[in-house]
Amino acid sequence: MKIAAVQVTTGSDWAENLAKAEGQVRKAAAEGAQLVVLPEATMQAFATGRLDEGAQDLDGEFAQRLHALAKELNVTVVAGMFSPADSYVKGDKTINRVYNTALITGPDIHRGYAKIHTYDAFDYRESDTVRPGVDLVTFEVGEWTVGVAVCFDIRFPDQFRALAQCGAQLIVVPTSWADGPGKLEQWRLLSAARALDSTSYLCAAGQARPGGNEEAGNPSGPTGIGHSVIVDPQGKRLAEAGYEEETIYANIDADEVAEVRRSLPVLESRT
Repeated sequence: MKIAAVQVTTGSDWAENLAKAEGQVRKAAAEGAQLVVLPEATMQAFATGRLDEGAQDLDGEFAQRLHALAKELNVTVVAGMFSPADSYVKGDKTINRVYNTALITGPDIHRGYAKIHTYDAFDYRESDTVRPGVDLVTFEVGEWTVGVAVCFDIRFPDQFRALAQCGAQLIVVPTSWADGPGKLEQWRLLSAARALDSTSYLCAAGQARPGGNEEAGNPSGPTGIGHSVIVDPQGKRLAEAGYEEETIYANIDADEVAEVRRSLPVLESRT
């Protein structure tokens, strides 16, 4: 199966972001990709305004237009969006939380995965405005079982192992990984390690670095470092992007997953 990771920079306007996503999905489908993965926050980039004001359900226009496109092109698309979740009162304010959702849509599927591990780290609490999900999600593309994780989830190997034990041979990871000192090294290590942990292919589509190569290595906040990557079950990078907008591709082989799991049966261990 041919897969694509689309690396773009999105902004505050969901309609403009959708138009960019639609164009890139069409190009990837024309290249023969059957599964196209776009970044976390494709619908609205972080740090571009309140997420609750732009959040949409899966029957909203953003998700439905991607669904129509996926059906037209006969591909499966995964893209980051935000969906309404719940509300709570803090002092004199009502906080409307969202789910950080990976939309999964195609000819025979239209559902979402809510990011389980919110970014509550380095004196920041994503869970104040984003409700954590609770359920693992897998879906089918042809003969493949595909698992889903989002960005900060990649720091939690048990989730990737659990997805593989649920049958996932490929795990897709929409992301908006921050730039800064040491962040690229961490990203490259974690993406390879999670493929190794789960003996699965991994396809991570990230937000491109705002400012591109000129800003590389500078702290960016949660707005992207680029370096989308496709990794094989033995941790080898089959394709990796740089800082700028681009789409990467790889052909993946289910027999390769089966052979690695036969020769290295780490998923069978209970400890």
